[in-house]
Amino acid sequence: LDFDVARGIDARTRGLLALADGRITYTTPECVDLTVERLELDENDVHEVAGALCPTDAPLLSAKEGVWRVVGGFDRLSAQAPFLGMRFEGAAGRVTVDGASSGVGLTATVTQARAVDALTPKRFEPLAAVGQVRLAEEVWRGGFDLEGTGKAAGAAMGRLTLTHDGRSGAGGLQISVPQVTFVEGGLQPAMLTPLVADLVQSPVTGSVAFEGRFDWTKTAEPTSSGRLSVPGLDFVSPAGAVKGLKGDIVFTNLTPLITAPDQKLTVDSLAVGTEATDLDLTFGVDATGIKISAGSVQAGGCVVSRSSSPRVEKAVTSSTDFSRGDALQKIDAEELNQLTNAFACRSLTWPLGHRWVPPNRYLRWAVGIELVFVAVCVFVPGVARLLGQSIPPPAGWSMVLAAVPLVALADHVEKRRHARQKVRHPRVPA
Repeated sequence: LDFDVARGIDARTRGLLALADGRITYTTPECVDLTVERLELDENDVHEVAGALCPTDAPLLSAKEGVWRVVGGFDRLSAQAPFLGMRFEGAAGRVTVDGASSGVGLTATVTQARAVDALTPKRFEPLAAVGQVRLAEEVWRGGFDLEGTGKAAGAAMGRLTLTHDGRSGAGGLQISVPQVTFVEGGLQPAMLTPLVADLVQSPVTGSVAFEGRFDWTKTAEPTSSGRLSVPGLDFVSPAGAVKGLKGDIVFTNLTPLITAPDQKLTVDSLAVGTEATDLDLTFGVDATGIKISAGSVQAGGCVVSRSSSPRVEKAVTSSTDFSRGDALQKIDAEELNQLTNAFACRSLTWPLGHRWVPPNRYLRWAVGIELVFVAVCVFVPGVARLLGQSIPPPAGWSMVLAAVPLVALADHVEKRRHARQKVRHPRVPA
């Protein structure tokens, strides 16, 4: 049976159909098992709708003179919404459907439901939803308040607002999460999403906010977007305690999560055995994971930086082909780049043999921070997996170590050249 947007309706029931005073009624003592193949919404169909329609104190169906009404409770309702990357389950509440020659109206009050992520990797833990949806003059409108489940039960997670014009086929779903506050011993990010489990460890304090939406039309593919705002977070990372993580992340797609290029986060300080401040991280997220394109950190007056296209002014630079995506290539290129950064911070004219690490504490800090950063990215399994790398075998490090003398030699030649230029063209005091 097809009715309006519902296609493939299948209902099994037993009850009493009666006619009195021109009014038809249908009553049943049992819930009616109901399945719907799909709700036809063009490019945004909802599939595998199933549940039970249960009687209340009024007839389940009544009709008179071309006007009819269905009143009942619903229970165990589930559905798949692929265009949202979500499924809904365990919904219960009450529904009233009115029909006449002028059209159909509906009011459904949802007293409980669960919104579950249907994508891999999972974006969020299940959320509880309560609210109401109405249909009038072929326009759907609804609003649902969200809460956490499990360990996050009772925590307010924002609101979903639905609109859909059945005549034009256009609509949207807005997600508004004005503020989620994390406190030690209370709500934590790992209770809401598994995506940060390897990077953000308890205790986490601070807050985040999110605004997002899904939009669709009758003929085009649905689109989605969002913005995650982080005014300030303190937490424990695999590299050490992080203070003051801040920034906005702009998403161009929510199914799956994809960001605009060159998103930026900053960190006030990172405890890595010495004081590291003013950290900047530039990155992007696509369907394969997080791609870090650049970063910098200040330690004791020396700035250590990395980028996907290494360049160091006034110093020898190295480059490696990243097209193969090999972890060892990335390690090799980044280590060579950071060594040349360190040499540039040390001096423009003194070669390696003239003055090295012992008298220069800033250089020691820079090299130490770099080694800790690389060790975390390579050897912490969760971080390595997130960055799309595999832990290299011990023999792989020979590639990096064998390249160090080449960098030292290149540095020696470059610094000697600078020294000769200073001798040939000494500065004349004014």
